[in-house]
Amino acid sequence: MTPTIHCILLDDDIIALQQLKIYVQNIPNISLVGAFSQVMDAYNCLQTKEIDLLISDINMPMLDGLAFVRSLKNPPLVIFQTSHQHYAVDAYEVEALDFLTKPYSFERFLKAIQRVEKRLGEKESAEIEPEFTFVKADGDYVRLLFKDIRYIESYQNYVKVFILEDMLVLRMSMRKVEEQFPAYFMRIHRTLIVNSHHVSVVKQEEIVLADGTSLILSKHFYEEVKEKVVNRHLLKG
Repeated sequence: MTPTIHCILLDDDIIALQQLKIYVQNIPNISLVGAFSQVMDAYNCLQTKEIDLLISDINMPMLDGLAFVRSLKNPPLVIFQTSHQHYAVDAYEVEALDFLTKPYSFERFLKAIQRVEKRLGEKESAEIEPEFTFVKADGDYVRLLFKDIRYIESYQNYVKVFILEDMLVLRMSMRKVEEQFPAYFMRIHRTLIVNSHHVSVVKQEEIVLADGTSLILSKHFYEEVKEKVVNRHLLKG
């Protein structure tokens, strides 16, 4: 499956920016989040949204594209476009994925995007969540499928792991559960971690699982749960 590429554009040349927008809009799996002529506008967007790809000019006033990328703590994938070929070496030193010399054809642009797709595909494969773990219970090592875990509750120096129609008691902390279990396990209360794949209903102070189990949802965790569980999958009218 071809990944959706969340992309922003940066070029102080308005004509070049408009041409780039046309190229981007002709590729179905690119979601154009923003097109900017000012560096700080692009910077603000990167701080507030999850961006996979930055396509940027290099020679710009105030801060050039190279310096801009170097200033980012966690830069997205980068493609540079410029009229100046001599920037090529510097572009690859900041690990740009490609370097486009203006003017360039749509065919050449498409090749650059294919590189992005390949890199994102590799990253996605590397980040595939594990399906199971082994845990020690009553002296035995038990294979535990993450998908079968409904929720986890702290119990003194132990945790209770509620699996479909069973329950295991493990000697470990809730902090260790958060560190070692997949990211879709979410803290919903000081004493509770839930498998978000089992969540059926989210209320202000309660979560209901698919099997009807009702769990307390702390006000402290409500907004995070709403964002990660509800908003990411919300059908918008």
